Amino acid sequence: MGGQVHAMGVSGETLYRGWYDFDRPASVTFSASLRIVVDLGDSDKVVAVVPGGVTGRTFHPHFNDQVAPFMSGEKRYWWFSDNAIRKHAVQELVLNPLGPRT
Repeated sequence: MGGQVHAMGVSGETLYRGWYDFDRPASVTFSASLRIVVDLGDSDKVVAVVPGGVTGRTFHPHFNDQVAPFMSGEKRYWWFSDNAIRKHAVQELVLNPLGPRT
C-alpha cells in the first residue's frame, strides 16, 4: 500500500533493474515487476517473487505480502504441473457457472 519506503540498489543495466529521475536519484520510479528463475527441463523447478503480492485486491492479505521477500532477494517456489499444484494447495476455489454437475 502507499507510503512504504524501501531502500533499493538498482541499475537500468542489470538483472535487478530499476530507474530513477536524474534530478531525484534516491527515488526509484520504475522497478522489475517479477523476479523469476526457471529450469526449462522441469516445470516444477520455478522460483520467483512478485514485488507486491499476488492479488490486486487492496485489502487482501496477499496484496503486498511479497514486498519484503522481493527486497531481500528471497525466492519462492511456483508450481505449474497439476500434481504439484494439488500437492501444495492450501485452498481450492471451484467456479461453476452452469451449476453443480450431475
